[in-house]
Amino acid sequence: MRIYVYCKAMWRAALLGMIALGACKHSATSVPACDEHLAHRRACADQLGGELGSELAREADRLEALWTSPATQQAKNWKDKYGKKWCTAATAEARTAFPECRW
Repeated sequence: MRIYVYCKAMWRAALLGMIALGACKHSATSVPACDEHLAHRRACADQLGGELGSELAREADRLEALWTSPATQQAKNWKDKYGKKWCTAATAEARTAFPECRW
């Protein structure tokens, strides 16, 4: 029983470390909710692996490119008006779609 609890705690610590590393590495949006969503999406992709994981990783890259594109950056107050709301909703939707991942 002790080994199981220890392994579970180590797995959680490793996963949180990966999320934190992903958040530091990919913090280009400057909207904390969006940066967090991207980090969680990439961590979920790594956890799932295979074709589904690859698709999630590609989607994270596409979303990051969209949110950091010059056109989006020039849109007046897009981050203040829509950033947090959209990314929070995207995370809630992902929780439902991928319950096996930690969101």
